[in-house]
Amino acid sequence: MLLIGIVILYISLICWTWGFSTLKLLKKITQSDQTDTLSFSITSLVGLLLISFVASLLSLFFPLGSIYIQLFFLTLTLLLLLQKKIVDNFLIQISTIKHFNKGLILLFFLSILLCMVMGSWEMNHPDTLAYHSQIILWIEKYKAVPGLVHLHSRFGLQSGWFVCNALFSFNFTGYGSYNYLTITILAWYLYFIFSKINACFFVQASPYKGFLWIAMLGLNLWSYTQVRLTATSASPDFIATICIWAVFYLIVTAAEQQNKGLHWVIVILLITFSLTIKLSAIPLALIYVYSIYRLASLQKFKLVVLAIILSLIMVIPMAIRNIITSGYALFPTTMGDFFNVDWKYDSHKTAILENYVTAFARTESASNESEIIRVNGMELSQWVPTWWGYRSIADKSIVCLLIVSIILFLLSLRKTKKSSPDLKIALLTSMAGIVFWFVKAPDPRFGFGFILAFSALVSGYLTHSITESNNFRKIILLLLAGIGLSITSYISYRFIHFFDNPQLIYPVGIKKNDFDTITCEGVIFHIPKKENDCGNIPLPCTYNACETFQLRKKTIEEGFRAK
Repeated sequence: MLLIGIVILYISLICWTWGFSTLKLLKKITQSDQTDTLSFSITSLVGLLLISFVASLLSLFFPLGSIYIQLFFLTLTLLLLLQKKIVDNFLIQISTIKHFNKGLILLFFLSILLCMVMGSWEMNHPDTLAYHSQIILWIEKYKAVPGLVHLHSRFGLQSGWFVCNALFSFNFTGYGSYNYLTITILAWYLYFIFSKINACFFVQASPYKGFLWIAMLGLNLWSYTQVRLTATSASPDFIATICIWAVFYLIVTAAEQQNKGLHWVIVILLITFSLTIKLSAIPLALIYVYSIYRLASLQKFKLVVLAIILSLIMVIPMAIRNIITSGYALFPTTMGDFFNVDWKYDSHKTAILENYVTAFARTESASNESEIIRVNGMELSQWVPTWWGYRSIADKSIVCLLIVSIILFLLSLRKTKKSSPDLKIALLTSMAGIVFWFVKAPDPRFGFGFILAFSALVSGYLTHSITESNNFRKIILLLLAGIGLSITSYISYRFIHFFDNPQLIYPVGIKKNDFDTITCEGVIFHIPKKENDCGNIPLPCTYNACETFQLRKKTIEEGFRAK
């Protein structure tokens, strides 16, 4: 855990520095003297999106796991730190926590400790073992490899998140882990939530809004697939959710900003970053178009051009990586299939993988093509009971909250019509996101970004006339105490059942799996003894004993294609 703490500070310093410098540059471009500042957490997220772009571009030509790549980014960071007062600004930002209420400070560090304790244990999440860790390992060890998808279809599910994980895994030290970055972003997120809770209770005296932030915190900790799963895996799901929430937060606070041109550019960049992490964020395209409109209405036509060019530049490296890996720019869809490369994955198999995601999210039983077709052909009344039965109590509660929010929204349509355009587009986008989630992949973890955003918007902006009282405040303080007690109990449970002494210093890392070796065309391949568990088995790892693929040329760097 000591090493995790050091890495959190290191990654935070790098990302915040890049983010602060990016915002400073954009202020110059917008020719603004206004002093709007983003929170530490969102500034760090802005820095990460820029780092993700640079790392994605480099990963096309170089492996990212070497100390030299790390020194490259560290050197650039040190050069940025030479800017006037930037270190002082960083220290001021992170020291604001000392102004929190003492009870909140304790609760914040308990939440961070929970993430560190869980993250230091062995990573054994099925998807991380099946393909997350292998994709990251390929990015660490090799430049983009043509036809990697042929080793396993899910190796084609590339993401800017995996690129960032490869950069910040630090495996070259011998103490690497694929959740250093996830825990760091969770720390940013928790810091943001606690800053809002503190402001609502001890600065602005808005206990009702404080209750909503506490509810968000409680739900994120209660539902395992949010904070806790993220701390123990390399999954991009909750990271994409955090980015989506950041976009919604910036939308609903846009009216408070003085430098609106800069604000809308940041919204556009964060939307683009979300899409490079996971395509489930695609409904944010509505806010993207709206942001362009808002810039144009401000007569910031140069910023419109700049924002579009920057967002296009950001997606190009990931599109190229997808094409190199699978032959499709938007794998696992065949949409935009313009590239006739010799390593292209079969279009029918690509469609099966896309449909598998939908089928598995519905019934968790899509084991073959016929089953996928059967499940996806079911009527709503046929698959929903099975779907509901697989949901955890926490996730069922969130779905029920969504239903209540929809009812509240319908009862408040008149008030909605009178609301600001920013709120209307936020509500419209969140509703589109919910529909997209339910149709394409109705596992709640894929839709939390829109589900909880919609519930928060309805609760926070359509019911803000609720009378606040001291009794209400007392109830909220009891809720905070209950969350603190629950976190403490769960940490104790983890210490008792999932903790060894070495974890006090460094994380255990990926679960170790046994494997067999075979030779194909003079190259040694590794096959896990347990199905779909390549984990951190040495490259190249595959699941089908070279039955369906062959080397394109003589080395694995030159890629694979179908037989």
